[in-house]
Amino acid sequence: MEERKEIALIDLFSALKRFWYIVIIVALLFTTAAYFFTKKQTPMYSQRLEFYVTHRDVTTSGSDISIIGNNIPFIADSVGKEKVVNYMYREYLSKKNYTMTTGALMSCISTGVVSHDDGSRQFYIEATAENPTLCKDILESYKEMFDYHSTIADPLPPDEALHAFNGFDVKTNDNAKIGTQVSPSMPKNLVIGFLIGAVVSYILVFIRYITDNVVNTAEDLSRRFSDIPILAIIPDIESDDKHSDEYVKSASGAKKKTVKEDVSNG
Repeated sequence: MEERKEIALIDLFSALKRFWYIVIIVALLFTTAAYFFTKKQTPMYSQRLEFYVTHRDVTTSGSDISIIGNNIPFIADSVGKEKVVNYMYREYLSKKNYTMTTGALMSCISTGVVSHDDGSRQFYIEATAENPTLCKDILESYKEMFDYHSTIADPLPPDEALHAFNGFDVKTNDNAKIGTQVSPSMPKNLVIGFLIGAVVSYILVFIRYITDNVVNTAEDLSRRFSDIPILAIIPDIESDDKHSDEYVKSASGAKKKTVKEDVSNG
C-alpha cells in the first residue's frame, strides 16, 4: 500500500513537471489580475500621535503615577466619543476648511493604549483617511484642543465634551505628520495573487492527473493490472516523426545500395 502511494506521488510530480507551463501561465494571470485590482483600489493613509497624561493635583510618586496610568484607558476611550469628536471638529477641524459629518469623522479615528518598557503608559490617536493631509489635520486639531484644555484653570471645563479630561493635562512632544499609505499594498497583493495562481494551477494539474486514463508507462500497467503479467511492450514508432523518417530513409538507402551492388556484381 505504501509503495503504491509512493509511485503515485512520483507520477504526480512528473505531471507537474510535464505541465509546468500551466503553472506559469495561471500564476502570471492571477498576478496580473492582482495588479489591476490593486490599481483600482482607493489608497488609504494613516498617521498616529502619542500623548502622555499628567494630573494637576498629584505628585510623581509611584502611587500617583499608578493612578494616572489607570485612567489612561478611560481617557483614550473618551477621545473617540461622539461629544469629544464633535467638539474637536466644531472648534478646530472645521476651521481648516473641512466639511464632514460626525459619523464620518469618527470612522477615521481610533485610539489605544501604549505601554513602555519603563512601566509608563501613554495613549495614541490614529487617523485614517483617503486624504493624507486630513490625517495630519485631525491630529493637530486634537493637539490644539488638549493645549487649550490645559490652560483652563476652572475645576470643570466650560464645555461638557471636555469633562472627561477634568484634572488631567494631555500633552505630546511630537508634531502631527502627513499620513502615509497603509493600503492597498502592491507588493503584498502581487505575492498573494501569484501564490493563489500557483495553488490553482497545482489543483488543475492534479485534476488532470487523476482523470488521466491513458497508460503511459509499464509501471502504469503494473499498478492498474497487478494480477496480469506483462508479456511485452510494443513501442510506438510513429510517435516521433523525425526518427521515423530517418529510419525509413536509411532503410530505403540501404536497400538501393544493395540492389546496385547486386547489378554491378552480376
